[in-house]
Order: sequence, then structure tokens, then C-alpha cells
Amino acid sequence: MLGTLGGRLAVVLGAPWPARHVGALAAWIAGGLYTLMAGFGLATLRAFIMLTVFLAVLLLRRHRMLFAGFIWALAAIAVLEPLAPLAAGFWLSFGAVAVLLAWFGPRPRRSRIRDMVGAQLIVSLGTAAGLLGFFGKLPLLAPLINLLAIPWVEILTVPFCLAGVAAFPLAPVVADWCWWIAGWSLQWFDAALAAIAGVAGHASWIPAGGAGWRQLLPLALAGLLMLAPRGLGLRYPSGILLTALALAGPGPRPALRVTVLDVGQGLAVVVETPAHVMVYDTGAAFGDRFDAGDGIIAPYLRAQGRSRLDLLMVSHPDADHSGGEAGLLRNFRPAHLLRGVVPEGAGPETEGCQRGQHWQWDGVDFRVLHPEGAMPGQPVLHDNARSCVVLIEVDQARVLLTGDIESDVEALLLADAALPGSVELLIAPHHGSKTSSSPPFVNRLRPAHVVYSAGFRHRFGHPHPRVVARYRAVGARDWNTAFDGALSFRWEQQGTDPEPRVESARRDRSRYWESD
Repeated sequence: MLGTLGGRLAVVLGAPWPARHVGALAAWIAGGLYTLMAGFGLATLRAFIMLTVFLAVLLLRRHRMLFAGFIWALAAIAVLEPLAPLAAGFWLSFGAVAVLLAWFGPRPRRSRIRDMVGAQLIVSLGTAAGLLGFFGKLPLLAPLINLLAIPWVEILTVPFCLAGVAAFPLAPVVADWCWWIAGWSLQWFDAALAAIAGVAGHASWIPAGGAGWRQLLPLALAGLLMLAPRGLGLRYPSGILLTALALAGPGPRPALRVTVLDVGQGLAVVVETPAHVMVYDTGAAFGDRFDAGDGIIAPYLRAQGRSRLDLLMVSHPDADHSGGEAGLLRNFRPAHLLRGVVPEGAGPETEGCQRGQHWQWDGVDFRVLHPEGAMPGQPVLHDNARSCVVLIEVDQARVLLTGDIESDVEALLLADAALPGSVELLIAPHHGSKTSSSPPFVNRLRPAHVVYSAGFRHRFGHPHPRVVARYRAVGARDWNTAFDGALSFRWEQQGTDPEPRVESARRDRSRYWESD
């Protein structure tokens, strides 16, 4: 916009240089100043390099070299910021530019409104595969939001910010007015986004089969076909591909899948049946910028094609078990919420865990074994002792989730006839601490597999060597998320062998830079 104004001003003033050159120089200077004011952040630096390359191609009249310039800009960013290709924004922003070049390059210009709407739609389709691959979902209202955001910020916010900077040395009062207008525009813009956010946050498409290659490849192919010239007639197959992808159902799911996610020193377990899903604990929060619920659990659920959460169970309120709850709730609204400790003022949707609670999903039985309901005169248990203990059974296979119970609660469970004589999978109580997994408890359960959800080289040193030795003495295969990564235990079909199929993220999906 500033380049266009600069070019027209040069014509009015009778400058001896071509309006194209003056406009390009004005745009380049304005872009450089904006990049400087933004602190040379990666996003603004990337945009400035792209602007420089585009203006060079424009001035040299080398339109056929536009894509070559695009590649040079990409290479320059990679050299200046070697870690940039590791960020999703790098690929999405350059992908969007490539889509726009392919779409508008060979086509004659139409009305600006049609071009603006077309740009948003084609960028949304062209980057859909990348969005789905990186985030596991597609925001369906993104084109509409961009149609609001781009002209608003371009016409109101940024020009008045820049005008304030330019006016400040000579007329501070004028600068204050410019910045006031820019701030006012942002306030209204934030209000508009807040009004949309409640709808936009849930207006997302999550493939029923998850965000795997079977979904990403057809989506990428549909985007390429949509960019083909109109005369080739390839846009219709693109529409067919998109329709088929939207209507595709999930593939066959196992009878039961229990996944212990790698959340560092904490616990987060996802229990899935063919049509239902439960999250048991939500890991920790690491400051204000990251928590396991938003950064680990929600992406995993989307990757499995889960758009609904049937039950969230928070075993007890310790931060390493409940810290990710807020982040998870920003992404999913559970139909039911169970807690080992119900806080004061909790809403009616929250229910306390209590021995005897029982439900069945798709032939899989769930039974709460602990804690007992509060009785008059009964001593108040500490939070760890009130952890929800859940027994899951499918045919002959049994899984026990134990939270942070210690030896005193283990003794209570040993007196309970509902506690099985053996289990196929045990999530080690209290991450394998020395205050839990007492010898009678281990000898009673004799698990085939035991999982320690622990942080790598954490100061607590979980699991304790004596605990590991106890489980190995009864023949248990031990797993540790600190070394094995996320662990998935699958029972494919009901009525089959109770021995699960085990998948370790570190072992089965290792990266080339990882060494044993």
C-alpha cells in the first residue's frame, strides 16, 4: 500500500524516476523500518526477505524468475535462521506464498474483492495438508477470520502505528492521536475475535481416521489439482477427493488401547475403546506457555481421530497429575468429569471417584476400586491416598490404573475381593516410588507389564531400584516413559490372547538423530 502511494506521489511531483522504481523503494524502506521496529523477529524478517526478492524481480522485469526468487528467499531464511525449518510456521508461511504465486502468477487480475476472497480460499486449501499434519485439525473459519483481520490491520492498525512513529519527532501530540486510533482499532479487533472465538474454537474438522498419511496425501493432492489451469479440468477431481476425505470413516479400532503418554515427571493415560475415550490424569504444566493437556494429550487425541472426550478422570490434584487439565479443557469438553478430590465450589458436572462406580463401553468393563466414600468418623486421607484406582477388564485382560497410592492404600486394596489376582498391565503406583509397590501388592498382582511414568534424570529418581527389582522378580516386563517414550498397549479383538501388542514411541518411531 505504501509502495503504491509512493509511486503515485512521484508521478504527481514529477520525479525523474519511474513510478514503479519509486514505489518499490518506498515499499522496501517501509518494510525495513517495520522489521526494525518489530525487533527483527523471524516472521517479520521472513516477510522482509520475501519483499526484497519480490521487488528485485519486479524492478528487473524478470517475472519468469519469480519462483527462483522464492527459492532464494527460502534458502536465505534457512541460512540466517538454521532452526527455522523445525517450526511449523516456516513451512506454512512459505507454503502459503507458493500457493499464491501458483494461483495468481498465470492468471489475469480480476476485481480486488474477488482476488482477496479467492486468495483466502486457495491458501486455506493449499496449506490444509500442512495444518492437518502439524496440528491434527483444520480450522474451518480461518478464511473468514483472515478476510476480517487482513484489511482491518492493514488499513487501520499498522498505518496509524507507522504514522505515529513518523510524527513523534516533530509532533508528539499527533503521534499520540495516531497511536490512540491504532489502539482503538485493536480493541475493537480483539472484541470481534473474542466473539468469533467461541464458535471458531469448535468449528474445526478432525478426520475420523486421524491425521495420518492416508488423509494428508489426498488432501495435498486436492490442493495441487485445484491450482491446475482451468482448461485442464482437474478441479473436479479435487472436489471429489475432498468430499471423499470428509465422508471417510475411521478404520477398525482395537477392542482396547491404553496409551501412557510421555509427559515427563507426571502421568497421563488415554484409554480407548472403539467408540469411547477416557483420559486418566493430565500431566503437568510447565509455566504459562506449555502444559501437557494442550501440548501432548489434545494433539494425540486428534491424531487418533477423536473429536469427543467421554470421560476425564483426575486421580488427585497433585500438579504432575492435574496441571494439564486447563489446557485439555480448552480443546475438549468431556461429557463426564471424575475427581479423586472434589474442590470446593465445583460445578454439578464434577463427580467424585468412589468405590463401586462401574460402567461398560463396547464390551470393556471399568470399575473404580478406590477411594471409599466418606464415612462419619473416618480419618481424612491425604491427596495421594485419595487417588482414583480404576480396574479395566476386557475378556481375560486386566489393566490397573493406580495414581499415586502408597503402601497404606495398597493394603486396603489387598483386602478387597474386587482386586484381581493378576493383571496384564499395571501403571506403577506413584511412579515407582519406594513408598509404594509393597511386596504383598506386587506378589498379588504379578503384572505381565508394568509402566513407570517418570521424568528423564528427574531429581526424585523414579522408579526406585528396589521397586524395579520386586516387579522383575515376579516376571514383569518393565517400561519407562523416560527411556521408551509414549507406550501403547493394544488388545486387537475381544476373545483373543490377553497378551497385548506393545508399541514404544522411542523404539518403533525413533528419529535418525537418536542413538541407543
